[in-house]
Amino acid sequence: MSEIATPKWEHIDFELVTIALRSRKGDERKPHPVSASVIDIFSNIPREDGSPYVLLGCKDPTQPISIELIENARQRIHIHANIPDVRIHDLRYTVGTLAAQAGSNAVLISHLLRHRNVTIINRYVNHDATRSGCFQKQMGNA
Repeated sequence: MSEIATPKWEHIDFELVTIALRSRKGDERKPHPVSASVIDIFSNIPREDGSPYVLLGCKDPTQPISIELIENARQRIHIHANIPDVRIHDLRYTVGTLAAQAGSNAVLISHLLRHRNVTIINRYVNHDATRSGCFQKQMGNA
């Protein structure tokens, strides 16, 4: 959630199409590739003079948006979309699973999920979905 709430304009590289994300272990920020669509969204967000943050706090625009506000918005969106049991962290599982289904190796998946090594990715990759995806491909070719 803090990655969503605290990006500063200096962390977004519009030319390289990256966002420098903070390491969970306290290391320096490292560029993370994003899609052109993400950069387009950022380029349409107005900047507030005197604030380095992309998403501004409601009461104090010199501070980042609060995690509570993001969480409340997420809950309303999920209820409206009739998917109330989905959490933001579930998206990590989805990315890992889809990358595995697309044939990505463990190193690439660990980079996508921003893990330091490949051993943790088994928590994030739904192997049943991966196998069924492979099975469906095989059945489609039969």
